[in-house]
Amino acid sequence: MEQEGPRIKFNKEFSEFIKDIDLSETFLQLLEKHPCAYMLPDIQNFDTDSERKIRIFSEFTREREHCNVLANMLQQSGQVCAADQLRTFNKSETVIDYTDEVELSVTPAITLRSGTSRCYTMDSIPRGMALLFITVDELMKEGKRFECIFNQLYFNVTIHVNKTCQQISEILDKAVDAEHNDTFIMMFMGHGFDEKIQGWGRHEGDD
Repeated sequence: MEQEGPRIKFNKEFSEFIKDIDLSETFLQLLEKHPCAYMLPDIQNFDTDSERKIRIFSEFTREREHCNVLANMLQQSGQVCAADQLRTFNKSETVIDYTDEVELSVTPAITLRSGTSRCYTMDSIPRGMALLFITVDELMKEGKRFECIFNQLYFNVTIHVNKTCQQISEILDKAVDAEHNDTFIMMFMGHGFDEKIQGWGRHEGDD
């Protein structure tokens, strides 16, 4: 349950969800094969079933696949309704409706945890440098959209339009020596060929 929206809903209804779950012998035996089973010895030291359930269902559900495994174990232990409800919590967020707008609003996340990804603290302002290269005119609006997003994330953003491969290389050489705080981002919006980036004006057969 890695996405923020489903996790928020799960946490809001957590107490009601775990209330009727039975830590039966069958269910606990099944848990011994769960990827998070290494936590079980410590969990068994808790004084009450309520404490054990809180620990199990807060930790064994953090990753999507782990949550699916836990739901299957609930079902195998005869707790079908609880299994179905847990699968409902584990569904992906609704896909955001497409918009042609350039000015998009960035909403701060409540949690930075996402599966096994690593999180790095970035608290400098500006965060760093973002270079956007656009070599196809039709992608200019997309470039402006990313400029809007990166500006809200406190990056110094520069858009470079229709640069040749040589010019792109020169811009990146200068960026190496520039002060860009915590982070450097380079985005290329254009064409490629033979797994290589094509600069503006590049035709097949050219060097």
